[in-house]
Amino acid sequence: MNVIIFAEDAGAANYVAELPEALRQRGISSILLATGLAKNILYQRKVTFTPTPSSTASNILTTYSPQVLITGTAFNPDSLGLLLIEAAREKSIISVGVIDAAMKVNLRFKGRGRTALTYAPDYIFVPDLTVKKSFQSLGIKNSRIKIVGHPHYNYVRKLRLQYEQKGKLTIRQQNFPRLKTNQKLVVFATEGSARVVKSKPSPNQYSLLGWNNHSGRTEVVLEEFLTVITSIKPRPYLILRLHPQDKHSDYKKYRSYFDAFSQNELPFPLLYSADLVVGLTSMLITEAALLRTPTLSILPRKGEDAWLPTIAWGLTESAYSPRQIRQLLTKLLTGSHPSIFPKIIPNNCLTTVVNLIELLLRHEKPQAI
Repeated sequence: MNVIIFAEDAGAANYVAELPEALRQRGISSILLATGLAKNILYQRKVTFTPTPSSTASNILTTYSPQVLITGTAFNPDSLGLLLIEAAREKSIISVGVIDAAMKVNLRFKGRGRTALTYAPDYIFVPDLTVKKSFQSLGIKNSRIKIVGHPHYNYVRKLRLQYEQKGKLTIRQQNFPRLKTNQKLVVFATEGSARVVKSKPSPNQYSLLGWNNHSGRTEVVLEEFLTVITSIKPRPYLILRLHPQDKHSDYKKYRSYFDAFSQNELPFPLLYSADLVVGLTSMLITEAALLRTPTLSILPRKGEDAWLPTIAWGLTESAYSPRQIRQLLTKLLTGSHPSIFPKIIPNNCLTTVVNLIELLLRHEKPQAI
């Protein structure tokens, strides 16, 4: 086996979903191991994978004898991905960590270690310069970090071309038959309920208060959104798109405000059909923007805008106060939206990743990548 690929979280699964087939086309053998939320994503996308064996990281590497390990990251401090990196280091197997988003880079390779780089791999593939600089600030050498873009971005843009051939109206009618012809469709994307995140916001840290119960970051933003959207006439059709770790019961107090909840199905027809997608810093916001759907990120703290690349690209509006939320919701539901993608988004990201893996398999010097 040339390459082992491992994914645990949804973001990592989307990043590596097309990688095994791309490697196969180059004559490179690989196996995709998945656990946790990654299994659901890969199943939805009809990607062949192997459930992670009930074995130690060392035994897994011994079983498959890879030359290169590719692993996504997770915020789980006990992630098998970290243990695979550690075992690869002991067995002199080249390891690569692939980064799907900008937030919490200091936790990506920390695990339960004392430093942010306890489980750092040999190389880190990042989506953009901002994320590269974040890892450099932690002490990773420039030669170990490669900007490759994000293969999932290219996948979503290919979907957009397919959808555009069918037309938005057709896709809306197929997926949302109850939606009236001229009714606006607005989606709110959650980002982990208070139950999932297991932390409550401090009122003095946030510029938003919600309904003053301070139950969680997502709930505070959702309540501010509902305060405004329920006053807009005519009333939009509202769908709450749940984070993979959320449960419907987490949002039972908000159920009456929404026409439908969405979770288990692939999100892309929903995101493309929407007139507006609202959330915090979820990948769904990026996906919607790549589908050329207007997007709004409501953020309770300054600085969180760095977690969402589409804000920097000029594709997503951001709001930090109730006044801004009202202004931007009104604007986005009645105005235009950027239709040209910035040049900062690389094309052929998957090809770039495969090219780099080929170099590693040939044991090229680090400077070569």
